[in-house]
Amino acid sequence: MKEVIEEMKLNNGLTITKSGKVYRGKDACEIGNCIGDGDLDMRVPIEPFVEYEVHHRQWKRYEWKRIDVDRLMEIAGYVNGNKEQFKDPAILHKDNDWLNFNSENLEWTDRSDPRYREYHNRKVDDMNALGRKLNGDKWDYMERQDRFQHV
Repeated sequence: MKEVIEEMKLNNGLTITKSGKVYRGKDACEIGNCIGDGDLDMRVPIEPFVEYEVHHRQWKRYEWKRIDVDRLMEIAGYVNGNKEQFKDPAILHKDNDWLNFNSENLEWTDRSDPRYREYHNRKVDDMNALGRKLNGDKWDYMERQDRFQHV
């Protein structure tokens, strides 16, 4: 069995732990799960992410970057299983909690797996509940979008 190290420093300056915590230097990064959409005048739930600042020396400016936490866990090698064995790979949160990034909770599966479908549908329900809490009745429009529908 492959030994998993407790934390990994990535080339973007972030450090991720196998428990799913993300750090920039010694500071913990806040994990976000919604963004503001000025066109719709709403806060929209999206895949959990962290934002970090990148300094471009050649341009003498800073820029904000955003990356999904599931992607960070994949880069660090903290997702159990082999992604290559699946036709349509996806990360399954085994406890169906889309905000639990502990490496023991993450594994590769296929999007057609009934366990993934159950996880996805629960995540959609949670995102719709959050969208409705943040936006009230305006959320009716977003609930009709494909990404907020069950599979």
